[in-house]
Amino acid sequence: MTHASLRRERPEDLQPVVRRRAKSGCTVTAVDYVQALRLRKTIAREFIATAFANTDVLITATVAEPPPTYPLGMQIIGRPFKESTVLRVAYAYEQATDWHLRRPPC
Repeated sequence: MTHASLRRERPEDLQPVVRRRAKSGCTVTAVDYVQALRLRKTIAREFIATAFANTDVLITATVAEPPPTYPLGMQIIGRPFKESTVLRVAYAYEQATDWHLRRPPC
């Protein structure tokens, strides 16, 4: 069963948020969708060029506001196809800290 047929035949099986998103997706034409994909590609290319113009990696938090007593996640982002740089940064961080040795309480 496809999402489209599920939405038509058994909408009650879908969560409300999924039904709303699926319904709004039905209003987008194929032409608009293809144009949006092209625009997304252009925006992504421009973002990468700007974001990495003067840096090798970006390090961001994975959670904006961590709950009390839980560690904050870290994401290392590199240029496309520069996984070796990301892995070197991750390894350097691991060697400089002991976070990889800690375990959350049970």
